[in-house]
Amino acid sequence: MIALMTTADQIALGGVVVSLIAAAVAMWQAADARRARKDAQKASIEAADRAEEANAIWGSIAESQKLVAQAYRPKAWGVPKRVQDRWMIRNTSKRRIRLERIDVKPQSASLLLKMEGSLPLIFASGELLEFSAHERSGLAVRALDLVWRFDDEPDGDLHTSTRTLA
Repeated sequence: MIALMTTADQIALGGVVVSLIAAAVAMWQAADARRARKDAQKASIEAADRAEEANAIWGSIAESQKLVAQAYRPKAWGVPKRVQDRWMIRNTSKRRIRLERIDVKPQSASLLLKMEGSLPLIFASGELLEFSAHERSGLAVRALDLVWRFDDEPDGDLHTSTRTLA
């Protein structure tokens, strides 16, 4: 039958066959691309889920490290005790402490805290930090951050001990 066709018809038939093959290849490539896109979307969702899980785990590890650090930080200051208009906090460590600064909470009440001497101050083991914390127009010192280091470690780490005045 091909022998009965003219050359132009044979070329046209060849073009149709090539077009059909090209269309089949294009459909196969489109299906493969669709499958790859779905796989990539699934992988992206899985990666996002795993990243979220990893972030949660890292947050948990960081929180655990903070708790461990808090548990092992040096114990240095006792519970504040009020005697009339004075407050006292004892150095409960077995070492001398150099009190570098006192941060008042709320900060706006910092002028209401009064103590003798100027910081830094040295406190022997068992010695008392004494101060007065007044109240004016509802503004009062609610808590203190005692920022200190051991006196025998002048370049040692600064430690912070928060104490609430109740």
